[in-house]
Amino acid sequence: MFEFGARTGALFIAAALLFAALRFHKSSSPKGKKAGTVLAGVAGIAFLMTFVGEWMGDVAQLGGALGVALLIVAVSTILVDWGLDKRPDKPAFWAMFALPALLVFGVTQIPAVGDQLGDGGQQVAEQMSKVGK
Repeated sequence: MFEFGARTGALFIAAALLFAALRFHKSSSPKGKKAGTVLAGVAGIAFLMTFVGEWMGDVAQLGGALGVALLIVAVSTILVDWGLDKRPDKPAFWAMFALPALLVFGVTQIPAVGDQLGDGGQQVAEQMSKVGK
């Protein structure tokens, strides 16, 4: 019973952080957009302490490649929108929010995906060696 109450309290805090992040991000100031995007990352971390974190741990076993793919999309979105454009727009905001969960979900599956990529590369190499004969 205590765990349910603690996770529910964490859900309220995470939702409040996300609300504050959205308010900062909607400001017309570039600094407000950056602060909102950083706060979205904090809100994403806070959501891991709620039911979401427990659910992500259970689901991580099922869709490893999906987690890695979403992690790649989130990181590239943040890098392009914030790193290159210098303006963290809405996609960067939501990618930053999802990043903590995707790190938990995707990073644990990178070795398995790496093995799959290695197997695919080996198959390509075998087919290429057959073409040369």
